[in-house]
Amino acid sequence: MRHRDDQAANVTTAQLAEHRSVVIASGAFVCKMNGGQHLVAVADRLIR
Repeated sequence: MRHRDDQAANVTTAQLAEHRSVVIASGAFVCKMNGGQHLVAVADRLIR
């Protein structure tokens, strides 16, 4: 069970690292469109 959790965590980390720049870019775009600081904060929390 623990090993499976570690594998899932590793996959999630790899996916987040892979899509990090895309999330940041889209978050910045949405922020400019809506002036939505909240969405940027949520995206930042998801990245970490």
